[in-house]
Amino acid sequence: DRVIFCGGMIDVAFNYLCGMKRMFVIRFISLLILIYCNQYIKAQRNDWQKMCLKGKVRSVKLICYEADNKTSEIKKGEILSQYNFIFNEKGYIVEASSNISGWDYNTNDKYKYDDKGNLIEINFIRPNGDTIYKTIYKYDSIANKIEEKNYTPIAKLDHIIKFKYDNEGNCIEDSLYLSNGSLSSYTIFENDKNGNNIKESYYKSNGKPNGKSISEFDKNGNPVANNSYESDGTISSENVYSYEYDKKGSWIKRFNYKGRNKTIDNITEREIIYY
Repeated sequence: DRVIFCGGMIDVAFNYLCGMKRMFVIRFISLLILIYCNQYIKAQRNDWQKMCLKGKVRSVKLICYEADNKTSEIKKGEILSQYNFIFNEKGYIVEASSNISGWDYNTNDKYKYDDKGNLIEINFIRPNGDTIYKTIYKYDSIANKIEEKNYTPIAKLDHIIKFKYDNEGNCIEDSLYLSNGSLSSYTIFENDKNGNNIKESYYKSNGKPNGKSISEFDKNGNPVANNSYESDGTISSENVYSYEYDKKGSWIKRFNYKGRNKTIDNITEREIIYY
């Protein structure tokens, strides 16, 4: 799925994962590690802001539960996935870990930054110490991420993603290239005045449409609705999100409703520890 494989709104992709349950997409892990409200929000913002966290956050434990629909009361069911993030005092992730039910790709991840504060490398490390994946980032002179290279465990280039920005620092396009340099697909982003990705249009390498995703955000930058469409315009998924917040204004519980009947599908909780 293009939303997961190459970019876009991380919270939307995370909820898609909750629906997928057992399906594995390796590219998704490198995006999911950040769990942003909005993947391509302005480059100058730190991870606290990108994850819609308020205040100085030391760590976050994020757990996604399958919703128990056996009764009219909303209850948590099976744990589908769990993620842990540790931040430095500047609001950037320094370590992360993932544990996905039924998957054999759980990792403890290390982040590297340059002296300007730009994330330049993530190593995805198995519990036995083996690196299963590596992502390296490149930036322009004004801190926009312009290139992302992804490598397999044997240090072989897997694919490259290149990014384009508008004058406000919002990403307006990303393009996926295979290891041989050929274009595989690309995405065009439309943003609102706050820099939120309200529309993503997906295209094949030949320029033919390959679907789209339209999202709505609340005043805090949290996604409250997302609809995905096939290339012929038929709707493929409908999602609505609602939230509960802590005293600082960070969301601590999110409910994901799917389909025309808005049936509760999954519940995500965030355990937040502040400095």
